[in-house]
Amino acid sequence: MKTVIFANGELGAQSIAKKLCSQAALIIAVDGGIRHCGQLDVQPHVLLGDLDSAPQNLVDIAMAAGASLQRHPKDKDKTDLELALDLACTRGSATVSLFGALGGRWDMSLANLLLPAAMTYATMRVTLYDDQTRIDLLRDNDHLNLNAPVGSRISLLPINGQVEGVTLTGFQYPLTNHTLSFGSTRGISNVLVEDHGCIAVEKGLLLSVLADPET
Repeated sequence: MKTVIFANGELGAQSIAKKLCSQAALIIAVDGGIRHCGQLDVQPHVLLGDLDSAPQNLVDIAMAAGASLQRHPKDKDKTDLELALDLACTRGSATVSLFGALGGRWDMSLANLLLPAAMTYATMRVTLYDDQTRIDLLRDNDHLNLNAPVGSRISLLPINGQVEGVTLTGFQYPLTNHTLSFGSTRGISNVLVEDHGCIAVEKGLLLSVLADPET
C-alpha cells in the first residue's frame, strides 16, 4: 500500500506530492501539515496530532469530507510524525512518501531524517522530499532503483556504523561490494551517467540523497 504523509515543516516538491497523492491509498496530515493538503487541494484520509498548529477551518473541511481524527495530547513520548509512521506501518504500508519533514528547526529535521532507521519501520520504504532533495534509507540486503536524468547528483551517507557490500551501477564512480565507513565522505557527490542507476547494500543503514528530484 502506498501512503503519503504531510508533516508541518516546509512543503517542497509540490508536483511530486500531487502525483503521489493521486496514487496513494492513505494520506495522513500531521497536525499543521493539513495546510499543505489545503494548498495542494488534497483530501487527507487521517488527521493526526495534538492539533496545536492545525488551522481550525481546515480541520473542519477535512472532517466534513470524511477524514478520521486521531487526536493525541501535546505532552507525549513520541512526536506527531512518529505516530503517523506508526499508523502507516500498522495499516500495512509498503511505501511512505513524506513531505514537510525538512527545513526550519535543525533538531526536528535531524530527528525526522533518522526516524525511518527505526527497526519498527523495516517493512516500509520511507522517502523524504523537499524542493532540492529526495532521501531514501537502505537497509540490510536492500537495493534502490533510481530513474533520474543523466548528471543527477547522488550522495551516500552511512549511519549507525559502516555499510558493507555497497554496489553502484550507472554511476560515474561505480562501486562493487565496497564498504563505506561511518563519517567518511567517500560517498559524497557521485553522478549518474545513465538515466537508470542502482544502489545495493548487503549490510548496514545507508542514506541515499538525490539532488533536484524534480529535474
